[in-house]
Amino acid sequence: MREIWKMPMQEQIEAARAKLMESLRDFDACLMTGPTSIMHFCGFPSVALRLGMGKDNTLRGMILYGADEKRLLSAALCIERFTQPVAWPKNIE
Repeated sequence: MREIWKMPMQEQIEAARAKLMESLRDFDACLMTGPTSIMHFCGFPSVALRLGMGKDNTLRGMILYGADEKRLLSAALCIERFTQPVAWPKNIE
């Protein structure tokens, strides 16, 4: 990947996108646990899911990324189907 950064900007984006597409080709969705700016920079679709409420009354969730919107949304709907609806915290009126 280091050789990519010596290219002009548009070529960098296209090269990074091609490498990511190759990595994601066999997956419906990807959950990233580190910096996600590369996914936005390369124009990958994403979807945010609310999954529950923490003990400190803050929402918990995840952002999924994918190479194909249809497969990404299918994965998100599958996950959503198996999670409980998020309720309002008890101390908020």
